[in-house]
Formats: sequence, structure tokens, C-alpha cells
Amino acid sequence: MKSISISTNKGYAVSATVYEGEGDLVLIISSATGVKQGFYSSFSDYLQSFGVTVITFDYHGIGHSLNSPIEKLSTRLSDWGMYDLDAVIQFAKSNYSLAKITLLGHSIGGQLVGFSRSSFQLDRIILVASQSGYWNHWEGMDKLKMWIYWHVIFPSLSSFFNYFPSKSLSKMENLPKQVAMQWSSWGRSSHYFYSEFPEEGLFFKSIESKITSISIEGDDLAPKLGVEWLTSQFSNAKIKRIHFEPKDFGVKEIGHFGMFRNEFQDNFWKIILAEALD
Repeated sequence: MKSISISTNKGYAVSATVYEGEGDLVLIISSATGVKQGFYSSFSDYLQSFGVTVITFDYHGIGHSLNSPIEKLSTRLSDWGMYDLDAVIQFAKSNYSLAKITLLGHSIGGQLVGFSRSSFQLDRIILVASQSGYWNHWEGMDKLKMWIYWHVIFPSLSSFFNYFPSKSLSKMENLPKQVAMQWSSWGRSSHYFYSEFPEEGLFFKSIESKITSISIEGDDLAPKLGVEWLTSQFSNAKIKRIHFEPKDFGVKEIGHFGMFRNEFQDNFWKIILAEALD
């Protein structure tokens, strides 16, 4: 693997890693919120062993793409799709012009696809636990928890620290203030990102490629209702929906991040590989 820097149209660069395969398939991994690209390294190694070239990257303000004090960043969540992901797609198209380009969007990584004007050039898209973050898609205590996060915790802590201190509350990396503020604003609305951006200003309907959307029973960060809402925004794509339960893999729980653990390489990872090659 090799580390590279990819320039964006917003004047900054993002840190990326290329796992060079010998085949004619390139797979871009668009990470979950606040998750460093290294989280997907074992999964990327696995795909590379089957000849797939994998490109991972850190969004601006995360991991190796954080090159200045996070308190000073004005980066927004939408920028991660409009500039960061868009630049990575263009890099893949330019450097692997004869290859099939597949994108795997994990969680918010799947949401950001619709913000990239280059997304229509993707040959294949796989959404893994990609959802709307609207609080009312959850049930029971999780619904209350999401309401409190979006209405109280995210706005107040982001304003106080001038960034969102995710590391103190979860396993996520800290988030630039405007990323957290924009995300919580969307999460308060049933229209989610459409509460800020008109449908015609985004690119969900421009995508006509095959899309596989995967939801997971018991995922407390991506309830099936939220996954279905996001999937439905790709109204002109050829959609395949898959809903997994932990028992399908002989485990008690998978969660929002578990499917990328090594223990799933003999089942879930094989399924992703097959979908990418389809």
C-alpha cells in the first residue's frame, strides 16, 4: 500500500491510501463519520488479495487529513461529499480509466455520495448501514437518545469547545464544529439534508448504476427505517436491498462497525466482494 495526497477543489488536500491490486476493479471506501481510514485496513488487505485496488481516505479534519488545529476549521459535513469524496472519485477515474469503479459507503459515507457531482460516473455502489440520521427513525430509548444528541449535546458541546469532542463520548474522532453543527441540524428534520439543500441541488437522482443497500438488525446507529429512507433517494438507480441478522453469521450481534472486523472475512467480506464484482 502507498500513502498519497489528493487535492480538492476547495484548496486543501486529503490523505488517502492506495492498496494496489492486479485486477480491473477499483473500490473506494467512503468512511463512517469520524472514522479514520485505517479502520478499514484489514478489509482493504483482504480485497487487495483478490486483485481489487482499494482507495481509502480521511475526510478533511479527520486522521491524517487534520493538518491544523481542529478549532480553526470551517469545514462542513457537506464539504466531505462535495469536495473530498468528489476529488477521490476523480482521482480514481483519472488514474484507473479502464477500471470498473465501485464505491462502498459506510454509514454517512453513503449519504455523501449524493453530494458528489462525480457520483454518476461510478459503475457500482454498495451502501453499508447508510441511513438518514433523523431522530424519529429510531424507536424507544434510542429515539430519545438521538433527540437529545441532535437538539442538546451536539449544538452545546460544539459551541463550547469550538469542535465536537467525539473521543470523549465514543470511539469516533473529534469532529470540526461545522461538521457537527450541520449534522445535528439535519438530524432534527424529517427531510434530513433536504432541509438545507434542495433535491435538484444534490445528485442522488443522477445515479443510475447498480446499488446494493445493506441494513443490519440491531444496528443502533442505522435503524432499518433510516436506511430505507436514504436508499429511496437513489430513485433512478437499480436497487438491491439486503437485511442481515446476526444469526445469519452465527453471532449474537454485529452492530454498526462489527462487519469490518476480521471475524467476518469468511462471510460478510465475501458477500461484499461478490457484490463489488457483480
